[in-house]
Amino acid sequence: MGAVCVRLGAVAAVLLGGISRLKSEDLADLVEKVEPAVVQVKCDHGSFGSGVVIDADGTVATNYHVIEGTRHAQASFRDGKSLPVLGYLAIDPGHDLAILKLEIKHRKLSSVPLALNLPRKGEKVAAFGAPKGLTFTTSEGIVSAVRVGTDSAIAGDFTRLGYERNATWVQTTAAISPGNSGGPLINMNGQIVGLNTLTMTTGSNLNFAISVNDLRALSARAGNIVQDLATLPKPRRETTIVTSNEFKVKFPSGRVLSSLLIKMDPQLIRNAMKKGSGASISNYPGGTTRDVAFVKNGVLNGAAFMHYETGELKLYATYEDGKKHGPLSLFDDDHHLVYWGQFDKGKRDGLAFIVENGDIRLVAEYHVDKMEAVHLLNDLAIEKSFKDKDEAAQNETAKPLLDKLADVDGQLKKYETELKKQVYADAQKAQKERKDKAKPRGSR
Repeated sequence: MGAVCVRLGAVAAVLLGGISRLKSEDLADLVEKVEPAVVQVKCDHGSFGSGVVIDADGTVATNYHVIEGTRHAQASFRDGKSLPVLGYLAIDPGHDLAILKLEIKHRKLSSVPLALNLPRKGEKVAAFGAPKGLTFTTSEGIVSAVRVGTDSAIAGDFTRLGYERNATWVQTTAAISPGNSGGPLINMNGQIVGLNTLTMTTGSNLNFAISVNDLRALSARAGNIVQDLATLPKPRRETTIVTSNEFKVKFPSGRVLSSLLIKMDPQLIRNAMKKGSGASISNYPGGTTRDVAFVKNGVLNGAAFMHYETGELKLYATYEDGKKHGPLSLFDDDHHLVYWGQFDKGKRDGLAFIVENGDIRLVAEYHVDKMEAVHLLNDLAIEKSFKDKDEAAQNETAKPLLDKLADVDGQLKKYETELKKQVYADAQKAQKERKDKAKPRGSR
């Protein structure tokens, strides 16, 4: 590939030009000026993220995990046009940063400048990107804190995710979701203060952007040679891990609850789907998929999925010979996990927990459907333990959470009844079709 015309380390004047001279303004006006420079980055392995043009010659900043493992990518703009990604100018996996070069030919692109300084706590910011594929979305919030990777509140989790301890993070209340990754976090002067990177899913509004300081440092080191995406290092791990917070809680019984245990592993889901000999599928009147249940010999066997009419996942469960067997996850219509539990041949066996306001608050231990112990959690630490359900019910904090657990039982029975009705109806329809095919020609 040929050389890039502009060396990033020498374009401070460019990065400080354009809309950097804007005064603090109305958010709607800010969106109009910033959004033409925001892109959705689509990769050949099926994943996508966001990015932002940082100079008019087609230089784009994004998260490294957005492009990790890809060989080809496209950048799509608000006006519907797309440009191919020629390659990368610089990467820094430890700070989750990548600087890409687009094939722009003779076009000049809208760009957004880098802020000279880190934002102040309390400063208003806006996050741009494509959360869950909803392209060109903006959310507003404030800067909750500016943290370094050695901060004890994040050090352990972020280090396990592969981030360098010298990284600087902008914590914000501006909402971000998978798909926002790599999109810009913008101050009210229209400058980039960070790139949206991850969310701690065990809390509310705990969103983090890798800071402009780290982005500026990589820009200064970047050369003018475009390197092919095929030369990227092999993926270190699944790119999706940056959207979740790793944890492990060990209970007095010896049982352990961890992020790995409750993770919806794509390979395990594929294996569960293979257990069935076919899928029973139903749709909402508008055509959206409602339920997908894998079946064998006329009963639930393998993975089962139920969806809200919006398409969001409502329930994921696995079955064996018609009985719940394995993990079960229940979500609200914003796709927030509200319940998770383990089953063995139709009986609760293992751990189950209730999520409240984004936090795991109550964990129950079961053996063959009997609740053996109950624990209140606070920030993933055991706050109080009870020997059984009756003792927990006497606690004013635990009781309403136990009531929620009972409500979940009712929901699960209702959902399972719906799935079994669907499977029965499909079996009846298939049996009728077989009979019709077996009739001699001309018979009535």
